[in-house]
Amino acid sequence: MLRIAENNPPEVDQGLSTPTNVTTHFEFTYTVPTNAFKDPEGDDLTINVEIVDGNFLLNYDPTTRIITGTPSDNTKSGINVVRFTVTASNTGSTLIHDMDIYVSENLPPTVSGSPSDAPCIIAHYPFTHIVSKSLFSEPELENMQWALSTNETSKDSWLSMSETGSDLLFSGTPTNAQNGNYTVNIIVTDGHSDTGNATTTFEI
Repeated sequence: MLRIAENNPPEVDQGLSTPTNVTTHFEFTYTVPTNAFKDPEGDDLTINVEIVDGNFLLNYDPTTRIITGTPSDNTKSGINVVRFTVTASNTGSTLIHDMDIYVSENLPPTVSGSPSDAPCIIAHYPFTHIVSKSLFSEPELENMQWALSTNETSKDSWLSMSETGSDLLFSGTPTNAQNGNYTVNIIVTDGHSDTGNATTTFEI
């Protein structure tokens, strides 16, 4: 009597290593191990990769076995489930296997300490004041840009801020019309529009 053996679907072989976590706005890269999956009958396998519990796109290159994808904003933070659908070429039988990746939230720039207040500023005399950039840091080491705003927007055209290699340089020559206390807000922005701020006081 001729007995026909059942064709078995693909199965996990070596399995998947634990992926490295990724931070929002940064590329996730993962290489699928060569022997992650196998077919008991030796059929060739095709692998489809997608996020099923999350919302950013993944690309899979079957030649290099590399998965890439970039979570674009903090709504993608948390656990995301990557689903592998592994299909045997001859029979079309499939294996579904899930892998968790963790997307960390992209953090805004931080400020350590308070910028020094400017000494008393005298009207009609040139003024300069330095604040060190070292007060500001970016958790993901992104580039930072600085801007300023004050509580006297109708009178602050005299004040400017520029950058040196390590400092922020405030300068200008106020007139009597600009006397008073200025609360200067230093706004720092990273490469993905996350912001932090620090305040200092100028008195004219």
